[in-house]
Amino acid sequence: MKLRYGAISNIYPLYAALGNPPSNVAPPEWKPPSGLCAGPCPRLRGIDELVNSTWKGEKLGYLHLDVEGGELAVLKGAATTLHRDRPFFTVERHVHTDTNLTHELMRYIETLVTSQFCVRFF
Repeated sequence: MKLRYGAISNIYPLYAALGNPPSNVAPPEWKPPSGLCAGPCPRLRGIDELVNSTWKGEKLGYLHLDVEGGELAVLKGAATTLHRDRPFFTVERHVHTDTNLTHELMRYIETLVTSQFCVRFF
């Protein structure tokens, strides 16, 4: 990623796992795929933590999440930033794999935004 995007001044590659709350331990349901971590797996961090440390002074303008079921945890770990910056964000979700989680996610997104849209592909 650094080779491809390193020359672009407003892209910041970061080796981390996103979730909520910030912790040195990944949540019990998260199991890294075999071979994913050559050394220690990345530290679990929240977007709020990153905006207050690594990206201090930056404003979040756009966020796209494709985190294979971890969307709710990532959004909860970004709540302060999302309320403050009001970014445009998208969430990729396989809505039929766990409909309860999908409904919970949509209810949570309703607390963050004034308008939401669900785009489904069949």
